[in-house]
Amino acid sequence: MHDSADKNDDLARAHFQSRTLYELLCELDRADDASELARIFLPFAMGSLGVVSGFVVLRGIEENACGVEFRGLQGDDARLREGCLELLDKIFPPGEAKKVEDILPVVLHGPHLAREFLLPPGTCLLMGIVVARDIRAVVGFGPRLTSDHYGDEELWLLQSMARHFALALRRGHDARRIRALNENLSRQNVELEKSLAAMETARNMADHQAFLLGSLFQAAKDMSACLDAESLGAAFLLHAMGAESAPGGFVAVFDEHAGSEHLTTRGLSPSDAEFLSSPEGRKLLLGLFVAQKDRLPRHMESQAVENPALLEGLPGPPAQVLLFALDAECRGVMALLPRLSPGTPGEGDRNLLSSMTATFLSALGRTRAHEDLARLNRDLEAANAELRATIEELRSARVEIGLLAEARDRILNLARRGISRAGRIAPADFMLIFLVSISLAVLFNVSNPGGIPLAPRPLLEPAPNSIAALEAAALVASGEAVLLDARPPEFFNEQRISGALNAPAGLFDFVYAMRLADVDPDAPIIIYGRTVSMLYDAEVALKLGDLGHHAVYVLKGDFEDWHAAGLAVEGQP
Repeated sequence: MHDSADKNDDLARAHFQSRTLYELLCELDRADDASELARIFLPFAMGSLGVVSGFVVLRGIEENACGVEFRGLQGDDARLREGCLELLDKIFPPGEAKKVEDILPVVLHGPHLAREFLLPPGTCLLMGIVVARDIRAVVGFGPRLTSDHYGDEELWLLQSMARHFALALRRGHDARRIRALNENLSRQNVELEKSLAAMETARNMADHQAFLLGSLFQAAKDMSACLDAESLGAAFLLHAMGAESAPGGFVAVFDEHAGSEHLTTRGLSPSDAEFLSSPEGRKLLLGLFVAQKDRLPRHMESQAVENPALLEGLPGPPAQVLLFALDAECRGVMALLPRLSPGTPGEGDRNLLSSMTATFLSALGRTRAHEDLARLNRDLEAANAELRATIEELRSARVEIGLLAEARDRILNLARRGISRAGRIAPADFMLIFLVSISLAVLFNVSNPGGIPLAPRPLLEPAPNSIAALEAAALVASGEAVLLDARPPEFFNEQRISGALNAPAGLFDFVYAMRLADVDPDAPIIIYGRTVSMLYDAEVALKLGDLGHHAVYVLKGDFEDWHAAGLAVEGQP
C-alpha cells in the first residue's frame, strides 16, 4: 500500500515536471528577445520551485553589454547591476573556451555561495549557461519557501528549465542574427538594384555618347571631303537631320565676301523650297539676325533661336533653328523640322548639334579659302596666257628686228659699193636703184602692219628736254628720279651708269609692263644711250611721253659727260 502511494507521488511529480516544462516551452516560444525571455523564465522557474528570489544576468560578448532581470531582491539589485560583468568574468574566464554544443547548465549550490560578495545575500543556487559563442548567462536563485535545500528532483527540473531557456536564448539569438542578415541583405539588394540601375543608366549614357561621338566623327569626315559650299551644306544638313531624327530641314549660307548665296533643302515641299529661294524668303531669314541683335552669334559660333514668335512664316514650322556666323561677311541659318522620335532633345543632343555646326563652319572656311585659291589660279592662268602671248609677240618682233637689221646692213653694203662705183654709175642707174629701194620699202610696209618708218621718229619729233649730269646724279641719289639705259643689252652689259635700269627701245613695251608701269607719271625719268647712228634715248623718251609721263629728260652729253664728271659707272669699256 505504501509502495503504491510512493509510485503515485512519483507519477504526479513527473506529470507536474513535464507539464511545467511544456508550459515554459510554450511561453518561451512566444518571444525571441533575450530580456523578454528572461522575464518569462525567471518567474516561471521561481513559481515552479517555490523560490522567494532570483535573478538572470545576460551578457552579449560582441557588444560587451550586460542585462539583468531579477525578482524578490530587496534593495540588492544595485550591487548586482554594478558587479554583473565581474560576476560573468569570474564564472566564465575570458581565456577559457567553452563548447557551444554543450548547452547543459553548470549548477553550483551550497552555503559557500553566501560568501560571494558579488551575489545578492541569500543566494543558494547558481547556474552558468553557455548560450552561444557570443552570449553567456548566469541564473541565481534564493532560498525556497519550504526549505533552503534543493533536492535532486528540483535540480533536475531547474537544469531542464535552464536548458530550455538556453535553447530559447539561442533561438532568439539566431533569429535576431537572421533578421539582421536579412535586413542587411535587403539593404544590399536595394543598393545593388540602385547600382544596377545606375550602371544601366551609365551604360545607356555611354552608348548615347558613343553614338553622338560617332555621328560627329562621321559628319566631320564627310564634310572635310567637300570642296564647294553646296555639297558641304548638303552633307551638314543630312548629318544634322540624322542626329536629331528630323524628317527635313534647310541650310542657307549668305557670303558677301564671295558674293554668293547657297540654299540646301531636304524633306520640304517644292513650294516651301521655292519660297526660301525667293527674295521674300531671303528677307525673312536675314530678318532673324536683326531680331536676334542682342544675341547674335560671334565668329565661328552658333546661336539657337528660342523665341517661337520669330519662327512664324518659316516652312514647317521648324522645331529648331540655329543662326551661325563664319565671320563678319559670311553667316547663315540652319533649321530642322520636329523630331520623328518622341521626347525633347537632351543636353547631349544640343551639344552634338552645336559641335556639328562648329565643324561645318570650320569646313566652310576651308571651302571658301579653296574657292578663293581656285579663283586666283584661274586669274593667274589668264595672266600667264597673256604673258605668253606678249612674249611670243616680242619674240616675233625680235625676229623682225633681226631681219630689218640684216636688210639695213645689206643696204649699207650696197650703198658703200655704190659710192665706190659712183664714178662709174650713170645718173640713170642711181635713179633706178633709188626707185627699187623705195618700192621695196613700200611693199614691206604694206605687208607688215608694224612697218618701218621712212625716217626715224626722233628726227621728225621735237627734241625732248635734257638735263645735266650733275643735276641728274642728284635726283637719282635722292630717289626722286628713275635712271634708264636705252641701249641694247650687249652695250648695257659692257658698261653702264650705276643704278641704271636697262630699257632697250626694241623691248620697251615688255620692260615697261614689268618694271615701270607703277611709276608715278609726274616722277622724273632720266634716259641716256645713243650712238652715232641711233638715238635710243630720244626714242624711249618719246614712248614714255606717249604713255603719259610728263617729266622725261635725256642726259645731256650722254654717257661721256657723266663719266667725265667723275660720277659712278659699272663695268669696263
